[in-house]
Amino acid sequence: MSSRTPTEYVEKATDSSASEADRKEAIHALKTANECDELAALVRNHDIEAQFREEALEAMGTPQCDDTLQLLVGEEVLDADMQSRAVKILDSMQQ
Repeated sequence: MSSRTPTEYVEKATDSSASEADRKEAIHALKTANECDELAALVRNHDIEAQFREEALEAMGTPQCDDTLQLLVGEEVLDADMQSRAVKILDSMQQ
């Protein structure tokens, strides 16, 4: 999957017919490429399974995604559990 575009990774991550491993690999590839906006879009996407939204949220726990994660938390569009996890990720990065 190394030569794919960010759009292709997002498509793979949201493809319910793809294997769990392939979907997680796509999310990891977005993290590696510092594609914070795409990861945030996955987190906001209520059409995909919660486990992949959570995986994308965890992937945002990098210094490169700090600003995007702050925006995501500020939007208050996440359910209570994910909002709490996002705040914890932010707090751990700021220590």
